[in-house]
Amino acid sequence: MTCIRSGLSIAAMAIVACASSSICMGQARTDGERLWAGVTLGPTSYDLAGTGTGLVINAALFWQPLKGILISPSLPFFHYDAQFERPTSYLFPEVSFITSPFAGPLQPYFGVGAGWAVLLSGTGESDPTLHGLSGLRLRLSRAFAVRCEIKARAVDPFIGTTADVTCGADIGLVFKHF
Repeated sequence: MTCIRSGLSIAAMAIVACASSSICMGQARTDGERLWAGVTLGPTSYDLAGTGTGLVINAALFWQPLKGILISPSLPFFHYDAQFERPTSYLFPEVSFITSPFAGPLQPYFGVGAGWAVLLSGTGESDPTLHGLSGLRLRLSRAFAVRCEIKARAVDPFIGTTADVTCGADIGLVFKHF
């Protein structure tokens, strides 16, 4: 349970750090300046040093440099308790390249990306990762959205796998103009 609290703390700190830096809530002057920050959590099915289901918590940023294209750095935290081994925790720093062809309030999206599985504790190794994802974002206002996502991740392609099903909220952010 301590690892889950640590993961929640890491996700909260990432969002607070983002929001308290040179970014503030508000409306963007153009679509290219739009930035979103979000947190999702949910179950993940895994086949790593053990198999089963654990909890994943994901803090992410979404930047839209071009209409319909998003770049999303994220920091998922994953923890599981193995039956005969020590509890295991990973961080998965990742970057995703996402396309979202719809501009309305209901925005389906899909993408691919890569990252690294960083072993924090337990049994396993730190290895590169590849992933594919699909999701649905519902914009409730210009600055708030809810999102559900499915992400399939190959660890040490293709030795281990995780499959995340997460839901959460996103907050719209923009850069301050001086």
